[in-house]
Amino acid sequence: MTRPTWRLHAARCTLALVLAAGCGREPTPCPSAEGAFACVAGATLAAPPVPTCEYPVTDLTGVVERTERALEIAGEVWGVVPSDYLRGWTISYCGGWFLCGSGDSACWTYGCARLDRAVIAAAVNPATRCLPGVLIHELGHLVVGDREHRDPRFALATSREAEPCEERRP
Repeated sequence: MTRPTWRLHAARCTLALVLAAGCGREPTPCPSAEGAFACVAGATLAAPPVPTCEYPVTDLTGVVERTERALEIAGEVWGVVPSDYLRGWTISYCGGWFLCGSGDSACWTYGCARLDRAVIAAAVNPATRCLPGVLIHELGHLVVGDREHRDPRFALATSREAEPCEERRP
């Protein structure tokens, strides 16, 4: 073997060993959280524990599926695989508006990404269990780190917010 061919062969063998080492590993488990009820895209789904949630969600029928759909859309909007960003995070649900932030920057909202706590909080309509596409928007904060909403994809995220609530017909 000539030297370049030997190096290429060695590189291929190394790559094969690295890929094989990743096979069969268990996925990183979702962290446990107060009120945890499911795991989606590496994130724990919980209800609440949004500290300022005055309307706890008691019926979460269909929320897991709608979360999966919202994250599927979010991946399309932001051009990412959501689990690459959400692994180890908690997505908390509340049945209405809640306070996000602290001090002078606190505001009442339907969605909030707490980067300092690895928590995304989102409102769910308790009557319809509809999860508005706030997850599409909030994932954008994780992906681009844009707190001012200057990235034009935030407008696209807003335009697709109703999709996770729509009935999916076969």
